[in-house]
Amino acid sequence: MCIPAPVAAALAVVQGIGEYKAASEATKAHNRQATANNINAANARDLQIRQLGQETEIELANLEQEKLDAQLEMLRTTDKALVAGAEAGVSGNSLNTVTNEFMRRGLMANTASSTDQTNVAASEVVRSQGIQSQALSRLMQKKAKPSALLAAVKTGVSAGTAYNAFDT
Repeated sequence: MCIPAPVAAALAVVQGIGEYKAASEATKAHNRQATANNINAANARDLQIRQLGQETEIELANLEQEKLDAQLEMLRTTDKALVAGAEAGVSGNSLNTVTNEFMRRGLMANTASSTDQTNVAASEVVRSQGIQSQALSRLMQKKAKPSALLAAVKTGVSAGTAYNAFDT
């Protein structure tokens, strides 16, 4: 049995419409998945940065406590030296030299802690940028919607070919 040319052309049109709808649905499904993935990537990035910020705050607080401890220790040792010197009857340059050394050590410890704090803050910035880059690499690109004009032209060509093929 031979298919009439108009029926063959109509079948080609129906097939073309079906292909366009299937492509449109596949694009919509991909874009929904991409949107969900991108939201998850952004949320993961935000959580990682928040966690990094909390860790940095804890580390900075610990370093600040170390500075305070070093200052307190400097004052204690300086006072002990002054008391010991007074009890021993020592005064003048030798006692000043000893107390100045204790103060120098305390100030150096504070400088080291301040440097550590600066390095921790700089490290947080770099790690945060790394987390941001990692999140960007996880983003999915959305697909463009299939072209209705291109699908119509393709369907028209297919319908014309089908009509001509069965017209003989």
